[in-house]
Order: sequence, then C-alpha cells, then structure tokens
Amino acid sequence: MYGKRQLTAAVLSGVMVLAIASPALADNGQNYGRGDSAEQGNMNGQSNARQLLAPEKKASEELNNLEQKVNSYISRALQDGNYSQVKTALNDYIASIDEIESAGEAEQTVNGDWQKLRSDQESGNTAAVQTDETTLQADVNTAVAVIQTASTGLETVIEDLKGSTTGNPVTNQTATPTITGTPIAGNTSVSGTAVVGASIVLSVNGTAQPAVIADGNGNWTVAGVTLASGNTISVTAQVAGDTVSNTATAIVASTASVQTATPTITGTPTAGNTSVSGTAVAGASVVLTVNGGTAQPVVIADGNGNWTVGGLTLSTGNIISVTAQVTGDTVSNEVTAIVASTASVQTATPAITGTPTAGNTSVSGTAVAGASVVLTVNGGTAQPVVIADGNGNWTVSGLTLATGNTISVTSQVAGDTVSNAATATIVAASGTTQTATPAITGTPTAGNTSVSGTAVAGASVVLTVNGGTAQPVVTADATTGIWTVSGLTLATGNTISVTAQASGDTVSNAATATVVQTLTSSSVYTGGWSRSRRMW
Repeated sequence: MYGKRQLTAAVLSGVMVLAIASPALADNGQNYGRGDSAEQGNMNGQSNARQLLAPEKKASEELNNLEQKVNSYISRALQDGNYSQVKTALNDYIASIDEIESAGEAEQTVNGDWQKLRSDQESGNTAAVQTDETTLQADVNTAVAVIQTASTGLETVIEDLKGSTTGNPVTNQTATPTITGTPIAGNTSVSGTAVVGASIVLSVNGTAQPAVIADGNGNWTVAGVTLASGNTISVTAQVAGDTVSNTATAIVASTASVQTATPTITGTPTAGNTSVSGTAVAGASVVLTVNGGTAQPVVIADGNGNWTVGGLTLSTGNIISVTAQVTGDTVSNEVTAIVASTASVQTATPAITGTPTAGNTSVSGTAVAGASVVLTVNGGTAQPVVIADGNGNWTVSGLTLATGNTISVTSQVAGDTVSNAATATIVAASGTTQTATPAITGTPTAGNTSVSGTAVAGASVVLTVNGGTAQPVVTADATTGIWTVSGLTLATGNTISVTAQASGDTVSNAATATVVQTLTSSSVYTGGWSRSRRMW
C-alpha cells in the first residue's frame, strides 16, 4: 500500500531537488487464497474479493507507474542540466503531496476491509461477509476517486518534465506475475494474475507458449497446454516500456497428489544473518520469501533433507516464510519465523488455560504481555497471529476442535527469539477423567540416551528436559504400559518431566526426576578418606 512518500532534499545549482521514494504496491488480495487446503473451499468468495478490488488495484498500479516515471524523468532532466524545468515540476509535485498521502490512507482502509473479509470468509461467518463486501465496495469506490486525483497531479508533473529530457527515461521492472493454485497433470490451461495489460509468456519445461495479455482485472489464462506430472511451469510478465519481470514457477502435481510435508527453519534467524537453513523432504524445491516480497531463488533439499538459502540481508522484525514442494505433490503449508535482534533472548513459554475439549471454538492462555502468539492444530497451517494483552491474556478463535487433536502454541516478543512450544491434546467434551500419573523407572544418570517407565496401557507419553521443547510423543505398550523415550543427551542436574494422556481423558499430573552424576568406583564411599567425597 502507499504510505507517506519520503522526500529527500538536496541543492543542485541553487535548485532544491526532491527524490521521490515510492513504496511497493500492496498485494490487496491479488494472491488471496494461494492454495492451502483451508482456503480452497472459499474460491467463490476469493473470486468475488478480487472482482471488488480490481478497480482499486488498477488505479493503484497506474499511480505507482506514474511515480516511477516522475523519478525517471527527474533523473534524466538533472543529467541534462535542465534545472528550471525540474524546479517547476517539483513545485507541482509538492502541490500534489496531500492527494498522494490521501491515496495512501484510502488504500490502507481498503486493505483493512479486505483482511476482515478474508477472516470472516475463512471462519464461515456468512452474515459478516455480506456486510464486509458492502463496506469494501464503498471504500474501493472512494479509494479509486482519491487515487485518480493523485494521478492527475502526477501527470501534470510529467508534462512539466517531458520537454526537458533527452532520450528515454530509465525503465522499471514489471511486477512478478502469480500462478493460481497448483497445476495438475492432465490440465490443458494455466491461469494467474499480473499487472493489467502486461504481456504474459508461459513456458513448459523451457518451451514458450504463445503470449497472452492480462485483462482489465489483471487475470490471464494460457490454454492449449498438455501438462504431465513433474513438468516445470515458468511465467514472466512485461508491461510496455518496462523490463521483464522475475519468473514465477510451479511444478505440475499428479492427479492423485498429496501435500508436501511442511519444512522447518533451523533455530531463530537473527539480524545481520545472510542465510537461513532448515530441513524438508529430500529433493523438495524450497522457496523462501522475506516480508512477503519476491521469492528468493529456489533451492533443493539435499539427500538428508537439509537446505540453505543464502544472499540475504536480514533485519530485526523481518518475517521469513518458507514452503516446499516435491515433484508431483502440492505445495506444503508455510512455516514462518520472525528475525530477532543480535542480542536477543528467548521469549518465555506461553501457557494454555485448562484442557481444551472437543467442540470448542477457541483456546485461551497467557504469555508475555505484547507477545505475538501463534497456535497450530495438528502441526498444520498456523492460525492468524494474536497479541497478548497488557495482562498477558490471549485467545485464538474460529477453531473447530476434535478429540485427539494436538494444539501447539508459541509466543515471541519483538526482538527476542521464539519461545518453546506449549502443547495440549483435545479431550472428549464430557465424561472425562484424568489419566493416571506415569512412573519413571530408576534414577536417570548423566550420559543416558533414553528414559523408560510405565503408564496407562496405550497412553500417549510426553517427556521434556528442563521444561524445553517436548520430545516426540511415544505410546505406552498396549499390554504392559511400558514406554521408552530415546535420542536424549542427559547431563547432571537436568530435570525430566513426564506426562501421559489416555484417549478421551485429560492429561495426567507430571512425574519428575533429576538426573544424577554417573557413579564410578572413585566416587563411592567405602570407609576412610575419599578425595572425591572429602569425608572419613
């Protein structure tokens, strides 16, 4: 969206020169519903949203192009030494600043309307959606009028400068197009969005198809293709007078495709980092974006599933998003991380209030006041972020919870790293009892790599060390109730906590144990002086 334009003042040969910094054009719904399973059911609503937003989107693009042209013409005029024309143009530009700022405010209003409409569509609130669409339509009409007024002012500025330039002004790069959904084997067409009037070139495995033109709403379709599983689709766009866009890509999925597993981001990225690493399905194509901008070049997860995207410049508060896609499958859910400051600390683990039950539509808890709280169900797509209030209370609504669902909640204070996850398992709505407390066998010792014990037969057992991230859940033997958690590295003084939960019952109280030093012959008192024990 447009905000207030930043004007940089300098003096050249007695003439004040203002370099106009044009913010990037907002998405405002262009990529609404980009293909995750939760949104695919709202395609009619998404299409309607795009139609409502189309006039504002077109007007915004025209205003953005005009501002870029102003910059190009001013640059050329200064090179030619035509300072008097530049001074006249800048006076006219200054007279248009109020209209440009009003355009930015109108776009912010439209963007807020769209965000609310999207939220209500996803939650199935039909009555609210109708009101949202009426409000959006009215605010779009207002925004278009305000933006067109600002555009008229900039056209005057350009006319002031046209006579003072020689040659062509500096060109701009066309915005990257989008591909709608995941192309499926057997499809004969591919659709998407781009800048209105742009020439679209689609290639299948490097072979270009005949160009098509994005219509008045920015929509385009390339027909007459025959797609097979694993084909690589590449799409570029170009507006007359500008350079060609970056390439949007997609891999054709099989007709019986499954969704690629969600990738992970290793650790918490910090300000100043130039790369981000993580894991994904071996061989998957991994796409990383920063603040929702242009995707970084695709990287491939190696044979062990490891991937790294380099060439980055990260700042505190940047939002990193990563998806993965295996050939023939659909794109994964998105995993995100917020870039922390270089001197960050870990945010305290949030708490979930009570035991959520089947049929609940919201989950509440506490966290550090002002922290961003993210809740996921069964490791799927994260729910919209909520902010803990001044007392640290938070609530995530719009849920549909079923018995056995696993809830995971993390929080993050700006500038700090993300917290450990708090988890809970959804229990039946009534007639529940608390699962019996599990037992830890023996006393864990330093250097042990596993811990065993007993619990209710068939119960899910969760073990944590020092209150950190829970180890993978294990299931107590269906007959004996014996369980073992492996893959540990225990040190003297570590605190082990174990809970159990039988299906349909609430989680048990925690059983705890403290890891002791490994006993050796030199540390055992057998009478007399012992150097290690300092006793008689």
